[in-house]
Amino acid sequence: MYKRIVVPLDGSAVAAQALPYAKMMATTLHAPVTLVAVVESPEQVSEQVRTAQATATVGILANSSISPDVWEKLHRSAMAQAKESLEQAAAGLRKDKIDATIGVLEGSAPEKIMEAADKTPDSLIVMWTHGRSGLGRWVMGSVTDKVVHHAKSAVLVMRASEKPSAGAPAIHGVVLPLDGS
Repeated sequence: MYKRIVVPLDGSAVAAQALPYAKMMATTLHAPVTLVAVVESPEQVSEQVRTAQATATVGILANSSISPDVWEKLHRSAMAQAKESLEQAAAGLRKDKIDATIGVLEGSAPEKIMEAADKTPDSLIVMWTHGRSGLGRWVMGSVTDKVVHHAKSAVLVMRASEKPSAGAPAIHGVVLPLDGS
């Protein structure tokens, strides 16, 4: 079955909604959990700012210039915040006797999530989706969509809820699409 559960987290309450499901799967499958956070590199952020400036889509950034030293300081801060957030989540899993490790990665979120899962054959990626469609999806992109369509590993996706349920998750049914092959 699955030998590792990989859970991408971004520090948001929405992302944290995947944790009870990861805990349930880890307990059921007796599999360790790896929590990952991905921070974009200063170069990636600079490129996004240049693109925004060129297309004038981000008003406040269109007239700003941030020095490389400031970018580096912001990047180090983001990496430290990601590590602290992952450590807190891992501590909660460990308290429940689940083997949990963390990884703060740098680069493209979909690519790094898939690489983390690929390190252990038969991994299961457990993640959330905001459920955006249309223009919101086009503007924001979808890390989950890219992972679902390109991962070699199995992916369990939950749609984020405005009011997450307290307590253990319950799965009442599973939809299994078949194509006749």
